Amino acid sequence: MTIYGMEFEQEEVPKGKKYMISTRDNSEYRWQDDPKVFGALEVPSEPDFVPDGDLVARFVTDREEEMDKAVEVFDAMELRDEFVKACEGVVKQTCCCGLIPDDDSTLKETARVLRNGWVKSVNKRLGTKGEDAFRIDIFVWNWHNATGKAETNILLIRFIERPKQKSPSSLRSRSMSPPPELLRKETSKSRDMKT
Repeated sequence: MTIYGMEFEQEEVPKGKKYMISTRDNSEYRWQDDPKVFGALEVPSEPDFVPDGDLVARFVTDREEEMDKAVEVFDAMELRDEFVKACEGVVKQTCCCGLIPDDDSTLKETARVLRNGWVKSVNKRLGTKGEDAFRIDIFVWNWHNATGKAETNILLIRFIERPKQKSPSSLRSRSMSPPPELLRKETSKSRDMKT
């Protein structure tokens, strides 16, 4: 199977286990689970996690233009370099008394550290208004393999549209106090009753 010019090996799932084993093909929906997600950049994570490798752009169907604009902003703000530096600061995880590097644990720890630091910093700097307003998050897309390595984990930088900001009038309608126009009418009626 070829996606964005990259060749991916498509594995066959045994017929009796078709719905029991998640694969790259049948778990595609996971990173798109939130309806506000319009695209993602896939960081090379298999067989080794390489934060400075070539990012693969993924987008939700019919939202290619939004993704193109987001990637332009990502490049203009030089967020790729920041991402690589943030990943370099994460301690590599090991197993077997520190003798063997554990890439899956390192990837998950990297995602946690990025969410708590780099993502928050970037989202503060990204625009909050207008059509191009979006935020980012880090997502670990994973699936189980029918053969070979038991689980595959891929790090994604997801692009998510920001919620539309509400106008002051719509915020007022939620408050418990009546609108000012109604208050003026009530006070004028109470004055008329007193006289």
